[in-house]
Amino acid sequence: MTRVKSLLIVSCTSLIRRLIRVLILALGVAVCGSLTDGVALGQTPDSLWLGTDNTSSRDFLQTDTTGSVLQRIPMIEVTGVALHGDSLITGDSNNGITVRDLSGMPLRTFGLPSVIGCCWEDIASDGTSLWRLHEHGALIQFNLDGEVLSTRPIAGLGLAAIGLAWDGAQLWASEAASFCGQSGGLGTIDLDTNTYTRQFVLPYPGGGLGFDSSTGTMRVGSCTSNSLGKVYNVSLDDGSEISSFVLDGEVRFIDGLEFVPGLTGVKGAQTSAKPSKRLSTRPLHSRRSKRLVS
Repeated sequence: MTRVKSLLIVSCTSLIRRLIRVLILALGVAVCGSLTDGVALGQTPDSLWLGTDNTSSRDFLQTDTTGSVLQRIPMIEVTGVALHGDSLITGDSNNGITVRDLSGMPLRTFGLPSVIGCCWEDIASDGTSLWRLHEHGALIQFNLDGEVLSTRPIAGLGLAAIGLAWDGAQLWASEAASFCGQSGGLGTIDLDTNTYTRQFVLPYPGGGLGFDSSTGTMRVGSCTSNSLGKVYNVSLDDGSEISSFVLDGEVRFIDGLEFVPGLTGVKGAQTSAKPSKRLSTRPLHSRRSKRLVS
């Protein structure tokens, strides 16, 4: 009888342990599943990073696509910004480059040859290498090892070349006017001929650019006539304004801009880019000069 009781105790103990392991596994699956479902439901929104225009007296901003500020990185100069893989690349007007994580936290910095001095503007990534535009129309190609892969003058882009973005097929650039409230331009860069062709006249100065991969449109930084920062969402079919928002209380020309898609589906995955339609070329019409914002 004692032997039978011992066997029963051993069997019950083994069964209880097995049940505990099953319950722990089930609980882990339920928790992980709920976390994954939360990401899949799009809890991480699309966002914009907005630069500061040749000054360290303003904050580097992350907003949602309607202009609500999500976070501020205080008092740093950011005249160019690009999403490159899982990193955010920012640059100042003297061609200092900072590699950041997607939260904006700096990871490391390096400098690029300035080539022609101030002022360096927006940055774009084609998925392999990075591109940066100078306000006088020079374009450099570089990598994260700090190597300049090419330097080229872009015909048709003179003073006040500002924004730069890659739409999945080609580079776009923007032009600014002398003052907030004046006109600008938006066009494409042909890397085979090193030429810029204006596609659209903008009724505002064109600042930083960010290709919106969720809609196939372009986010264009600018400023209002009273010098508040403003962002336009622009159709690449006809250059028309789809929507816009003003940064209340933020006196700035938005110089350097990037669209960052929210997380969808698998945790950590980003939405894929939708290349814009390639547009026919149109002639340039006006001379540009550097914008001024107090």
